[in-house]
Amino acid sequence: MCKLFAWLLVQNKILTADNLAVWEKVLDHYNFNFLQQVKPSDYRDTCAWWIQASKTIDKERRQYFNGVVIYIMWNIWKERNRRIFQTMAAPAFVVASLARDAIDTHRLAFHCVTVP
Repeated sequence: MCKLFAWLLVQNKILTADNLAVWEKVLDHYNFNFLQQVKPSDYRDTCAWWIQASKTIDKERRQYFNGVVIYIMWNIWKERNRRIFQTMAAPAFVVASLARDAIDTHRLAFHCVTVP
């Protein structure tokens, strides 16, 4: 499901700019805090930012970084859907925590090495 979501994202078919504060919290948690100065300011900039930021990361960490970006966007999208369809809203730090949990669960399930 996340791969389909990522494909839709790069096709500009995901129509949300909610909870951009999630970016700052999750990127900082995974030591990508140097990218915060170029984090996307709105949805239209997200894909351009992703491509640009990905180029600044060494090859060994790039796949990990791309996975983190996908999980962040996936969790922002799920939060957007909760707000619309369940009339429930979580603060950005909760959405960031959910994204971190999903990333950590994936890493444990597939025996991925933690990347500093």
